[in-house]
Amino acid sequence: MRNILIWLFAVMPSISMAQPLSVYDLRCENLTAPLGIDNAIPHFSWKNKAGRNGAAQTAYQIEVASDSLMLVKGHADIWRSGRVKSSQSVMVAYDGTPLHSNDLCYWRVRTWDEHKQVSEWSQATRFSIGPLEPSAFAGQWIGLSKEAADITSPILKKNVTIDGTAQTFVRVTSLGYHELYVNGHKVGNGVLQPAVSQLDKRSLIVTYDVTPYIHNGTNELRLWLGIGWYKGTVTRTEYEGPLVKADMIVRGKQEWKVVAQTDESWTGRPSGYHDLGTWLPLQFGGERIDGDEAANDTRWYKTAVVNTEGRVATPQMCEANRVIDRLKPVRMFRQDSLVVFDFGRVITGWLSLDMKGLRHRQKISMTYADWLHDGRFESYGEHDEYI
Repeated sequence: MRNILIWLFAVMPSISMAQPLSVYDLRCENLTAPLGIDNAIPHFSWKNKAGRNGAAQTAYQIEVASDSLMLVKGHADIWRSGRVKSSQSVMVAYDGTPLHSNDLCYWRVRTWDEHKQVSEWSQATRFSIGPLEPSAFAGQWIGLSKEAADITSPILKKNVTIDGTAQTFVRVTSLGYHELYVNGHKVGNGVLQPAVSQLDKRSLIVTYDVTPYIHNGTNELRLWLGIGWYKGTVTRTEYEGPLVKADMIVRGKQEWKVVAQTDESWTGRPSGYHDLGTWLPLQFGGERIDGDEAANDTRWYKTAVVNTEGRVATPQMCEANRVIDRLKPVRMFRQDSLVVFDFGRVITGWLSLDMKGLRHRQKISMTYADWLHDGRFESYGEHDEYI
């Protein structure tokens, strides 16, 4: 009997001193704080962290609110799940007030462990509903007018007057790639947006939170476009250059208001980047960059509104491409008239060169390959030019 009592005394303190779970890595539709998802019944996921073996989630509680401060104060005006007995922590379906296009929501979760100890509330995070129907996404498809001659990689711009600094989003879909700039600053760290889709049937809408970039008064929006996969050799096209559709919406007390959209009032100019190659096998080409044209920000042309019937635009439901590393060559050597830079691995990315002492209009050619044939560099039709 004495041995049993001693054993119970030794074990009970370890149970009472067990730390509750902690909740982290919140996801909505398997994405981190996504803006503009493609459905009104989102699914929530999270991870539990424990400082001991054998810990298990036995229940959870989710709260969703229309304002982050309300949520932190416990005023979840959109959904309170209550305590749900479940070990589920992946793709838990929303079951609150019906959601609609443009709704911006904040959510948090807490969990209970096998000892009925409740965790602290997780950090609050957010998600928003994208345009679920065509009427929820304003704007026309536009491209740079053909009077500009070189329209394969234009910069389009529009000045927008905003009263105040309320929550502001810009939604963009493009046939070809795009980058968004507000008041001279690139928005977000995504590159080659949007993700690849079957462009003769679907384009993907990317939602950007531009609130940190705007100010009260006049704000400049710029969209830098690249033709990408929107080529007649690989898909159906309606125009010789890339096209874009976008709008800017500002959050009011009751609803979102459209304050800008793509139409014929936008202007544009060549960016100095020109697409090379056909994108057929071994003819992908690259870009020709004209330094003089890239720096010329004085001459602007009209934009053209283009009919793109037969396509649907839907929210992008994947993480953006982004730069994940910066590499330096592991060796450099000369081969005939070439200077070869070996990066030691196959990559997808861009080459950055710091060149000094160039003559005006001097052309620099860069050619790429993913291996050396018998130690010699051989081109496979991928090249860039800088003038």
